[in-house]
Amino acid sequence: MAGQPGSGANNGSEIYSMPAGGGEIIRLTDTYAVHPQFTPDGSRILYTRATTLSGELVVDVSTPNRAEVASMNPDGSDQKRFTPRSITAQYPSIGGGRDISE
Repeated sequence: MAGQPGSGANNGSEIYSMPAGGGEIIRLTDTYAVHPQFTPDGSRILYTRATTLSGELVVDVSTPNRAEVASMNPDGSDQKRFTPRSITAQYPSIGGGRDISE
């Protein structure tokens, strides 16, 4: 899985998927999306996406925007906001909820 420069509009980056052994590259997002991370069970992908100040997905990065964390199925379906609109969030990470400082 990788974020790649957009192939269409001026959205800056999209997320693509490709089987580890090679094969067809599939675009999972068509709006600005970066920093994909699979959940430990592989059932969802968390990623950073950009929305306009009114909450619409960003297609052109020259539009004033803010970052939010979203999630989707591994095939790109069921994309939804993960963080509340009241905060700006980016760079999702998956952790086990344990203290690693010890």
